[in-house]
Amino acid sequence: MKKNSLFFIFLILFTCFSSYSNEAAQELSGYEMCRELSAFLSEQNAVPVETPLLSANGNDFPFNITVEFKADEAQNRTDLYKQQDFRTDFIISFTVEEALRHKEYISAITKAISEVQKKCTVRIAFTYGDYSRLQIPDKITGTEVLLESVLNNNRTSALCIKFTKGKNAIIPGGDGNTTPSWLTELAANAFYSQGISYELKGGIISSLYRITFLQNDEKTSRFLKAEIPAAGIELNPEKISADETASFLSEIVSSYNPADTMEWDSHTNQIVIGNKIIWIREKITTILFLAVTFASLLALSELSFLRKRSRNNITKDVMHLWYLIPLTVLATTLSFIIGQELSSLLYKWFFIDSFTKIAVKLFSGFLLTSLYFLLIIRVQGILVSNAYAYFVTLSGIINIFLFSCIDISLFYLFTAEYIIIYLSRPVKKTYILAFFFLLLLVPLMPYSVQLIKYISPSALPRLINSSFFMNMIIAFGFLPFEFIWLRILTRLNKKWTESDADTKRFIKQNIAAVASAVGIFAVILITVSLLIPEKYKTVKKSSETVFIRKGTEDLLDVSFTDYRFFGETARIIFIETAEQCESCTVSIKGENSQPVLYSDNLYISDTKTNTDSFRLTVFPPKKMQFSYIADNTTDSTITVSALIPYQTEEETLTFSYKLYKKDIFIPGRTENGGAL
Repeated sequence: MKKNSLFFIFLILFTCFSSYSNEAAQELSGYEMCRELSAFLSEQNAVPVETPLLSANGNDFPFNITVEFKADEAQNRTDLYKQQDFRTDFIISFTVEEALRHKEYISAITKAISEVQKKCTVRIAFTYGDYSRLQIPDKITGTEVLLESVLNNNRTSALCIKFTKGKNAIIPGGDGNTTPSWLTELAANAFYSQGISYELKGGIISSLYRITFLQNDEKTSRFLKAEIPAAGIELNPEKISADETASFLSEIVSSYNPADTMEWDSHTNQIVIGNKIIWIREKITTILFLAVTFASLLALSELSFLRKRSRNNITKDVMHLWYLIPLTVLATTLSFIIGQELSSLLYKWFFIDSFTKIAVKLFSGFLLTSLYFLLIIRVQGILVSNAYAYFVTLSGIINIFLFSCIDISLFYLFTAEYIIIYLSRPVKKTYILAFFFLLLLVPLMPYSVQLIKYISPSALPRLINSSFFMNMIIAFGFLPFEFIWLRILTRLNKKWTESDADTKRFIKQNIAAVASAVGIFAVILITVSLLIPEKYKTVKKSSETVFIRKGTEDLLDVSFTDYRFFGETARIIFIETAEQCESCTVSIKGENSQPVLYSDNLYISDTKTNTDSFRLTVFPPKKMQFSYIADNTTDSTITVSALIPYQTEEETLTFSYKLYKKDIFIPGRTENGGAL
């Protein structure tokens, strides 16, 4: 009993100490945070290598930390290095901030990877300052510095690990790039073999990362832009333990074979069934695309060698309505533009959400195009039904070619629509045509769900307030629905004409038909906008709010000194903040020319405003100094701004800052040293 009591006392003390350590880690920032993690890794018998984010020059700037594990098969590794396309360096990247919050995970991971057999060199990299609640322009991030340290991009690949409160997930792409399938498959197989549930962000439309339509991870995007294959991994500590995480990553490392890393395919289709991914490779898609192209062109020719007699009337009507496709696309495009203006107006009045705006836009397009179709029927009269069926088929083929050019992974969606369109060709009855109209929505559903689930917030405005060209692309995708609707309207008007209905009844029946269809269409769109966007409303509620107020206390001190250096004026700026600032900007504006001639510190120049700005990290040190060779022939102004946090409400994600700013005017000098 005494032993048990001692054990429980130890457990309570250990829990309190762990809690204190985590709280202390939360309070640390900048250089102190990096030092804390480096010391912890040393305690784990690792050999941390520190890389400053900025050249020191007496400043204690934050730094990256890497721990390297050599490949076990030295001879195999030597042979692999002879192959330029084999990626023999594998980076597993965490952030310093998250590593300190999850020390037990880092300890388990470093131990597991050190023990597993490796065919490649593995570097566990801890980068600093990649994510910040402040949108700081031109900040220096740890990933940027890490990428600069990569010796050969052609031999490197990476996983970017991020802890999350959501589901475990694979991010198979970044802003404008996709992850090669071999790397995505490596992570997916590791999840599967360890029995860990996960989701593949983007799902069957993950190749749309190429056109910046899907949510991306900033770190993963940086690697991909540097032409280094990378995938993002999100892990939820509440759903996956430290040991499970270590087993998952060691499984990836042990399965990593540099000989399998040569290809970089960007147009695969992935379907997740259960915990397993089914892959449709780019080559298979290309072969199927060529086969469908041949078959569709054969169908488009109306099998003329078999159906010569029936072709004459159809050809006559098709030639009579040659303008139908371009004019319909133009009318729909203009309708969407009108819908955009209407949605903006409704937003001002009722504050409708983004998906309701899209619904209003599509609703407007459908309504105005219906009126345009009624005008065509009234002017042209009732033509052979097969002529309209021909235009439906043609619109389906155009969409296969058009959207496959945008991204060939969309081939399956528009091929499925084309099959439905082709099956609807011989249909004459109105209610069956209406069934095919609704059936066309079925292939869109899985794509729409994935798009709404993973669409990037920055892509939503592109869909709502689109350019003329973007609206035209959407109009082409809308064409099959419109032409089946045209066939329905034609069929109804033919019945009313044959029944000798008077003009008033003709108008009333058309209005009733259009109103019914628009009503059904509106119900579908509004239902979708109400049900699916709840995720986005949740995100909006939990989004961070930042308040910035002007500081009244004197917490920022700025000074400078000049000295002669090989006939030039060397200037040192001294900056000191009484409290830790989260963001600091240092800029020098020249009156007539760029004020900085040279500096060992990183800086960027704006030639339009004659301003040079030094690049900094988030949470820079309290004491800093920057030296540069100054152009002393022009007046210049040193401006330093510091954002110091003074109030944080984590529950409501509200962050408050005080802004401190100092300006120092430095007059230009003549050759004799006098003021200008």
